Amino acid sequence: MNSFSHLNNQAEAQMVDVSHKANTIRIAKAEGSVKFTPEMQKVLSENNWNTAKGSVLETAKLAGTMAAKQTSNLIPLCHPLAIHSIVFESFEEEGCIRLTCEVKTEGKTGVEMEALTGVSVACLTIYDMCKAADRGMVIEGVQLLECAQRAVQELESGLRKIRESADMRRGRVALGFASLSVVWTAILVISFIA
Repeated sequence: MNSFSHLNNQAEAQMVDVSHKANTIRIAKAEGSVKFTPEMQKVLSENNWNTAKGSVLETAKLAGTMAAKQTSNLIPLCHPLAIHSIVFESFEEEGCIRLTCEVKTEGKTGVEMEALTGVSVACLTIYDMCKAADRGMVIEGVQLLECAQRAVQELESGLRKIRESADMRRGRVALGFASLSVVWTAILVISFIA
């Protein structure tokens, strides 16, 4: 048996069959950094990360989003996925800007490659937008930070329990009002007879 799922027994490339898997919520988060000279970082910070080409960070986030959605067109054995959300965050640190890309979907396979592709292209876009002023930038630390999946049935079961609990509380409140109404009616009838 082969430990590489993208290779068959003859060591030929193949797309993994995921048809037997259940749909689950899939989340992956990746990060990458672009290192600058201190002078370049100072200029970018003072200009609110804008250059003659436009907003560096917003352009990078858009490029990363577009790339994450195209992962299966770039990496031959990735499954095409319906991505539900892509969230980028940026953190200015000494000597660099660090980006994270979190991708979420519901499906039969993970979104690690989408998160890695998204953050990689975002970093490349920063390089492109700043290369006229600093060709010594370094892209580094592109890595997967986290990868998680939760069964859709698990989430639906949790939501069902919350709804049932809320319905029970509403039922108790309604029962309480009904009981109170019966008591007041009894008091009125007794006081009318007396």
